[in-house]
Amino acid sequence: MLAFAPIFAQGNLQKAKEQFTAKEYPAALPLAQAAVKENPRDLASLLLLGDIYDALDQQDSSLAYYQKAQEVDYWKPEVMRKVTLGLSAVGKHAEALKKGEELTKTFPKDAESFLVLSQVYVAGNEAPSFPKDALTKADAAVIKAQSINKELPTTYVARGDIYFAQRVFELAKDNYEEALKRDPNLLDSRSKLAEAYFRMANNPGTSKEDNIKLVNESLKQWDIITKADTNNAKAFFNKSKIQYLAKKYAEAIPTLQRYLKLKPDAPLSRWYLAQSAFILLETEKKEYDTALVDYLEMSKKAIDTVADRADLMIAKTLLYKRSFCKSSEKFSEISANKGLKAEDIELYARAAINCGDTATAVREYKKFFDKNPKSCKLMMSIGTALYTWRQYDDAIEIFRKRLDGTNCPPDSLNARAYYYIGAAFFSKNKLDSALPALQESIKLDPKALYVRSQLASTFMEMKKTKEAKEEFLKILEAGKADPVKSKRDVNNAISTLCRIANGSKNWAELKKYAQEWTTLDPDNAYGWFYSAIAAQNLQDTPNACKYYQETIKRMKASPTPDAKMINNLETQLEALGCAGTGAAPAADPKGAKKGKK
Repeated sequence: MLAFAPIFAQGNLQKAKEQFTAKEYPAALPLAQAAVKENPRDLASLLLLGDIYDALDQQDSSLAYYQKAQEVDYWKPEVMRKVTLGLSAVGKHAEALKKGEELTKTFPKDAESFLVLSQVYVAGNEAPSFPKDALTKADAAVIKAQSINKELPTTYVARGDIYFAQRVFELAKDNYEEALKRDPNLLDSRSKLAEAYFRMANNPGTSKEDNIKLVNESLKQWDIITKADTNNAKAFFNKSKIQYLAKKYAEAIPTLQRYLKLKPDAPLSRWYLAQSAFILLETEKKEYDTALVDYLEMSKKAIDTVADRADLMIAKTLLYKRSFCKSSEKFSEISANKGLKAEDIELYARAAINCGDTATAVREYKKFFDKNPKSCKLMMSIGTALYTWRQYDDAIEIFRKRLDGTNCPPDSLNARAYYYIGAAFFSKNKLDSALPALQESIKLDPKALYVRSQLASTFMEMKKTKEAKEEFLKILEAGKADPVKSKRDVNNAISTLCRIANGSKNWAELKKYAQEWTTLDPDNAYGWFYSAIAAQNLQDTPNACKYYQETIKRMKASPTPDAKMINNLETQLEALGCAGTGAAPAADPKGAKKGKK
């Protein structure tokens, strides 16, 4: 059986090579491990396993197998180069330098060995125990490599690295581009080019326009890399970092998702993913990742410093996803442990109220105002929320605090505050209290039609028809300037004017208002309905027929047609002799009088 072991090992090695060449590193790994297990001293298997670990960004394991390979063949230049770079990658700069110097002394005519030494100098440049002239020595090593082989593309990569270390990113970029001209498949050079573009984008003095262009150039390079190597975890991480920092959150999410598939145990990237998905959920109200809450929970456990932020994001996420009771519960937990900032109080209250817990919402608001009596902007939003939730007494209290002159200076929102006080009193049927508040609101903002509409309705409830009509007519006149924006208030005004005229049997006035209504809003059935009533009572039977038919037509087109009313109107048509055909009826004054209202 032992005699066949090398054959099996060779089979595993070949398969591993194929998978590695295809950049399927996770698939290549167990095959290479099997090959090494079958033949622990096979140089090709050891080197390949080291390369696979390097591609998987597992540098410690990579170095371990390179060192095992060196135990098999110490003086092989390829092996020495890999060990040297491996030592540098794990931060053992002094050992790497010693090995690199040994490498160049052993192979003084090997250009690639001098480039490796240059890389060691650059990587250890800022290490405390490293030579202060490391970059100068790195440059000398590159010059030596070029003297040996002028055509080697990687010499430009090495020189680019030196410029990069000196923060001369423009020249670094030029050298990386030159290397890629000579060999477009140098993904390492392309990744460095991408980083150079990003550093240039963030140089002091870079304009906003240039920043955007350079960031996009960087991402363009990362796109090429990640398409060429879909298992390059480091590339996906760097790409996601730039996307995140550039606030391209929708693009960052799939990149981070891919990275986490390659590196499941990466809490910082999971946190970036959670933040990206949360920001988009909050700003666009769109769910980009259904596992957002799970990511936040995992981030909270893995990264102590983000726990508080993660908890708050969980509470908000649950709110945005309409899990109101769970959201309220989470907000309650945060409030009890750490307290809530002003801007989050309203969200807590919203969650509580939608969970049916009005008492909690009101309590939290009051607690907040005890601590922050001069938060004028928030007072307005909270008062509005309380009004919307029909907590009228609490809403009135907050708006009065805002208006009493001790907490907030007068501003443009005072008119709205008076409106809400008036509307709240109106809803409580305290009309005498509602009236002065609404009048004060109109005084401060005469163009606010919604306030004037509420004022007119208040006059109506107080049986002050004359004053109500005056306000409704003002709305009607003002609404002509912007019929689209004021449509709701205008419709309310003209509808009420029609009802007043109908109630007082002022048919001429009803005709006037109803006809104007059909002009302003021809699709509204009730303008035609009141026109029909006016025409019928003015003995204008042909137009009464016409207007009733127009009414029926629009009611039938309604999403929720009133079958009973339509039937009554059709009966009215028959009584008038219209027969619902649209033809003018025969002259019949008596019949007209019979249908008179």
